[in-house]
Formats: sequence, structure tokens, C-alpha cells
Amino acid sequence: MSGESIIGAGWRTHAEVARDLEPDLRNWCSVACALATRWASSHLRSTGPCPTGPSADDAFCGVYSHMLTPPPGNRMDIRKFFVKKQPSEVTLFSDNSETNTIHCNDMPDLQSAIQYGVRVADFEISSDYAPVPGTFCEAVTSSDESSNSSSATATSLQDNEETLGSTVTPNQPSESTMPVQIIETQSQTKKKRILHFQGRAFLERRGSILQHWLYQLEEIHRKVQKHQSSYAHSYALNQLAHYRGCQPINQQLSQQIQQQQNEAWLCLNKIIHTIAFLVKQGLALRGHDDSNGNFHQFLSARAEDVPSLKQWITANRAEYLSPDIQNEVLQLLSHAVLHQIRKNIGDNPYAVIVDGTQDISGQEQESFCIRYTDQDLYPHEHFIGLYQADNTTGTAIATIVKDVLCRHGLSLSKLRAQTYDGAANMAGKYHGAQALIRQEQPLALYVHCGAHCTNLVMQAAAHKCSIMEDALLYVQELGNLFGQSLTCRTIFSDLIQHSIEGPTNVLKIKPLCPTRWTVRVKAVQKVMDNYEPILETLEQLSTSKSSGDVSARAHGLLAHFQRGTTVLGLQIALQILQLLECLNIAMQGRQQTISGLLAAVNVAKTAILKLRNDESFNSLIHSTNHMTSTYHLNAIEVPRLRRIHKRIDVGAAESFHPATVGDYYRPQYFELLDTVSVHLTQRFHQEGMQIYEKLEQVLLTGSGMDSISQYKEIDPLLLKAQLTILSSMFKYSSVPDLADILRKMLPRERAFFSQVEKLLQILLIIPVSSCEAERSFSGLLRLKTWLRSTMSQKRLNHVAICNIHKEMMDSIDLQTTAKQFVLRSERRKK
Repeated sequence: MSGESIIGAGWRTHAEVARDLEPDLRNWCSVACALATRWASSHLRSTGPCPTGPSADDAFCGVYSHMLTPPPGNRMDIRKFFVKKQPSEVTLFSDNSETNTIHCNDMPDLQSAIQYGVRVADFEISSDYAPVPGTFCEAVTSSDESSNSSSATATSLQDNEETLGSTVTPNQPSESTMPVQIIETQSQTKKKRILHFQGRAFLERRGSILQHWLYQLEEIHRKVQKHQSSYAHSYALNQLAHYRGCQPINQQLSQQIQQQQNEAWLCLNKIIHTIAFLVKQGLALRGHDDSNGNFHQFLSARAEDVPSLKQWITANRAEYLSPDIQNEVLQLLSHAVLHQIRKNIGDNPYAVIVDGTQDISGQEQESFCIRYTDQDLYPHEHFIGLYQADNTTGTAIATIVKDVLCRHGLSLSKLRAQTYDGAANMAGKYHGAQALIRQEQPLALYVHCGAHCTNLVMQAAAHKCSIMEDALLYVQELGNLFGQSLTCRTIFSDLIQHSIEGPTNVLKIKPLCPTRWTVRVKAVQKVMDNYEPILETLEQLSTSKSSGDVSARAHGLLAHFQRGTTVLGLQIALQILQLLECLNIAMQGRQQTISGLLAAVNVAKTAILKLRNDESFNSLIHSTNHMTSTYHLNAIEVPRLRRIHKRIDVGAAESFHPATVGDYYRPQYFELLDTVSVHLTQRFHQEGMQIYEKLEQVLLTGSGMDSISQYKEIDPLLLKAQLTILSSMFKYSSVPDLADILRKMLPRERAFFSQVEKLLQILLIIPVSSCEAERSFSGLLRLKTWLRSTMSQKRLNHVAICNIHKEMMDSIDLQTTAKQFVLRSERRKK
């Protein structure tokens, strides 16, 4: 390293100088720096600290980290290092007795070193004189004896002076103005030289004094350990770290604000994720108080893995956990689901499904659903909200329908169908909700819910057959008794476990569904499968001394179930209920169409007509007689006929008196089947379905084009031409078949049949039933319980949408939801 580079660097620490040296000299340069620093901080006295450099303690702090093992050999070349405090006149004590005289020359820097052998621990201060910074002190012989080594050294020093003087302009006083400094050792026999240049000492020694260096290294290690625990060491390191990381105050504030915003953003995302998870699973967010609720407890559990969340919760952030913030996040989540549904609908035609029920608090809730088709012509039904109705008149329901459509940006001109139950306020011909809506949109066909129609068919059939109606009533009372009496359930379960070897699931006798006749098959079937245990349970319960009227009720039910007519009524009920339940299940699919519904109804009617024969009836009588003989029941008997009064017994013909069981019950059985068949025809022969059948004939056969004249979006001429081409290319016999054909077409081929696709969409969106609304009632029972009966209507609506549409909730980008939440307030943006 040249002298120019050293001077140009200014005041630097020994560590920085050491890093500039050659790699083979760095290790021992650091050792020399440590020794010199120890000498300067422990033994030397100075006129004062260097005006531009740090203190000796600071220099001492940075040396220890560069100390390494010395290289092998007995020669050490120490090129450049500094001690930050300028010493005054110094006395050197060495092993050999020598006396040296030193005077100063104007020399800015050296690359060579003074050869000497000395123990650094023996440095002492002998006077108060301090050499002028930036001067060069050259040793001269004070005695007459001049050795070859000293002459060689002087020549080397003079050569170095000339070399450095040519590259660096001296800025120090001339040699004549520099005082001579005398440094003496214990004897004045040989010459030594020492150089001072603004705190930089350049030394080189000759000879082997490794033991002295090892001793000094141990001392340095001890001193360093002591120094590391000092206040100066800690303060120096802190100041250095602060200086290296020091930034402008505005930048520091910006970084701090950015860090706080990042932590707040992370915590906000955790909060939104937690709310989305709880509402999707249908769990309550709040408990008896906010701290005991699922929301707070779940966040606390997640905070164990996210330290910043834990600090953020414990800080003054209670407002972001409040019910108002929860409602706002729930609103954003539900709106995201609704926006996705609205985006899927687009400008295509749609249908509405509305049904009502009461929640746990007695409020009337109207469930609103939308049916539409996607680009692949698959129909979809989606629940879009619960709306509280002040009254249940047809006008109020129609107003709710129009208000909901307006809120979701759905034009009433695109409404093509509506499906409700058969109540007068919904299906009324003049003042029902469907009639009021059709006054504004005549193309909105009304379809009575197919599931409700099937239920009404079964209800009418039960009233036509007295033995079946009585048998179902007994099953209902039996279910109520099992539900109210623990003793009854215990006796029944013990009998079941003893009758079946090995582990078994104890069956429960449940009452019939009070509103759905077609879902009573399971309850009736359990009674028929466990008829003997039920009889034994009722017998034990009737003879026991149970409290209340349990024994009396059990005694009465036992008498009824011991009759053969009860078994016959249950056999007939199972036969009819199983058939109608299959029809009901076929209507519950979200993608079911009217054509599929009508086909299922025709299948059910055909099955009913096949049962209307003597063979089917005799089979029922045979199975009933087998059960009565097996369980020792009363046989089926013809009831006693009352004598006809003389006032009405007129005419020549004699009255009919059935002689056998078959003659008495066969007419009732056939009448039941005829009632089911007739009601299936009447209930599903509606005005809306008749219009549908006409439109279907246009699509399948091309006839009856007049029925589509009122649909402005369809061109009859183009439709007829497209149907002609389509029928010549493909064979199809139903609406689903045609839909499959269009799905398989390429987009450019499918665009050719645009009018066919529009008519097909109208036929596909007509709802078959209101089962989607009924499913939302099940969700309502899970969400608004008696513990959550005070939930507001808005919160209930948002929670219901998020809970029912779980698949859509999984596809929502919660990062976007968090951004929307932040943008709703100026304060949150900061």
C-alpha cells in the first residue's frame, strides 16, 4: 500500500487499515494493533485525544476480532498501524542494553520499518514531550560506534523518504524546525529507531522473542475479556451499530409506518379468515360475552403461531373485533357471493323460487332463490337471501319479489317463471303473488311446487282410506310416547339388544313428519320391522306403575296394534308411500326439468294402475294374515254392519253385505289407488305446465309456432329454419337430449342455432319444485337457534348466504375482501 493511499484515507481505525493490507499480513497486523492499542490505553500519557479520531478505548474495541494465530517462523513484518493517542517522550527497555538518539525529519510516510527487539509491556513515559503530528523521527547515533546494521537501516529510510516524497506533497514543517526527541533504553550501546506519523508507528523486529509475544497475547486476552464487560465497550458498539444503520428521520418514520401497516394488514387478514371459517361452518361468533365467543377464542389460538397478531390483539385494537366490524366483514363476504351469482346469470332469462317459514323467534322469513342456466346449458338454483315479511298477503310477497330483483340488478323483463307452494296467498288466481307478478310480466309462468303437489296427493289418498289413516295415526302416537317416556325407550332398547346377538345399533321409534306425508316411509318401516318388540314394550309399560298417563296410553296403543286391521293399514300405507316417495325424490334435484317431472309422474301413474288388481290385493291380505298368526294378533274381521233404517230402506234391490274380508276391503283399496291416480293427473295438469308442454312441442316437433309469438327475443322464422336443420342432423326426443347435443357442438356450430338455444334456456329454467328454499329452512334452523334468537335480520341474511354457499366461499379471494374493507374508511387507509 502506498503512502498516498494512507494519507488520502484520513483518520481510520486500525481494523480498516488492516483490511487494506495484503492477505498474508492482515493477521499479524491486527496483533500489532492490539499491542499498540493496549500500550496506548494502559501505559501512555498524552497531551489529549486526537482531534479527529475516536478514543483509545474505541480503538481497543475493534482489535480483538482480528487476532489470529501467528504464522510459523521467527520473523514478523508489521507494516502499518496506529495508536490513536500521541505519546510524549518514551523510554524503551529491551533485553540488550542499547542507547538510541532520535531526531525528526519532514517525512509524510514510510513503507519500511525500524528494526528493533523490545517487549511492548516495558513501554513507559519518560517526559511530557509530544512529537508534532505528521513528522518523521529518524534515529541517529549519539556515540562514535556505528554498526553496519544501523547504516543499512538509515539508507533504507532515506530511500523510502525519496520514494514517498515523489508521490505525496509534504505539508509539514522543514527539518530545521523539528525538535529532536531522545529515547533512551537501559544501556546506551546500540542504535534503535522509532517513527511517529500522526499516530502511526511502523515497526519491524529481528530475532526470536515468541515467548514474549505469547505472554502478551495472554495479557491481551485477559484485558479484552475485562474490557468487554465495560460500559465503554457497550457504548462504542451501540454507537457503531446506530451509525451504520442511521437513516434520515423521514425515512425512519416511513419504515416504521410501513412496518405497522404490514402488521395491521396481516392481522386484518387473520381476522377476516377467522370470520369466514366460523360463518362457513355455521358457528356462532359471539358467546355469553365477546371474550368467551368462538371468534375471540379462535383468534387467541391462532395468535400463538403469529406473534404480531398476539401483540395486535392485546393492544388497543378492540374496535376491529367488535360486532360492528364483524357485521361489516360478513356483509362483504355475502356480497362477494351474491356478485358471483349475479355475474353467472348475466343477461340470460331466469326464474324465482319463494317459500316462507317462521324462525325460532316467530318472525316470518321468506326464502328467495334464483334459477338460471350457465353457458353449458346446465340449470342452477341458488339461495340469495332471507327477507322478513311484515305480513303474508299476496301483495306483500309480490312486493318482496320485485324489491329483491331490483336490489340485485335483475330486470323483471327477463323473468320467465316463478314457483311457489299452493297456499292461497302465493297461488291465488286473482290476488295471489303469482297473479300480481304476471300482471307486470305475463311471461313469468307459475308452476306449483311438484313436491307440494305430491304431498297433497298423499294427503288426499289417506283421507280416502280409513284403515290406512287410522294406522298412521297410531304410529304417530307411538312415536310421541317413545319420545316422552324414558322408561319406554329403555324397555325397548333392552328387548332389541337381547333379541339380536352381537353389537347392534338400537333403533328409535320416531313420530311422523307433521307436514310431509311422503317422508313417513322410514317411520312406518321401523314399526313394521320391530313389531314384536313394540308389542312387548307396550305390554310391560301398560302393566307398570308409571307416573302420569303413560300406562293408559300404552294400554290403548297395545289394543290397537294387536288388531289385524292395523297391520293391513300399515301394509297399504307402505305400498303407496314408497311409490310416492320415489316420485318426490325425483323432483328434488337442482337440475331437474319440467319434462323430467312429467315423465316421472307418468311412471308413477303407470305403477299405481298396475297395483289395481285382485292379485296385488290378495298379496296384501296374505302378508297381513302371516303377521297376525306369527305375533298372535287378532285376525282381520269384517266389521259389524248396522241395520238400515226402514225409512231409507226402500226399493226392491237388496243392500250389499260383504261376506268375506276381501269383499269388504277390496273396494277401499281400489278406491285409494284411483284417488292417487286422479290427483296425480289433476295436481300436475297446471296452466304453467300446459304452456310448457306447448313450448316443448315446438322445440321437439316444430309445430305450434303461435305459442312463442309473445317471446320477443325469439324469431319464429329463424327458429323454424334452425329446427329443420337440427332435426335433419340429429335425433332427439326430449329437452335433455337436445341440450346434450348443443353442449357437444363447437362454439361456431352452436352459434348457428341461437334461436333454438334461447327457447331451450326458457324450458330449462322453469323450476320443478321449491326444494332449494326448503333446504334454506334447514340452514335457518341451524343458524338461528334459541341461543341466537336475538340475531338481527341483516346479520342473519349475511350468515345464511355464507353458510349455504360453502363452495363459493372457498373460491372467494379474501385478500380482495380485506382491500374492500380498508377502502370503506379513510382512517383505515392510513
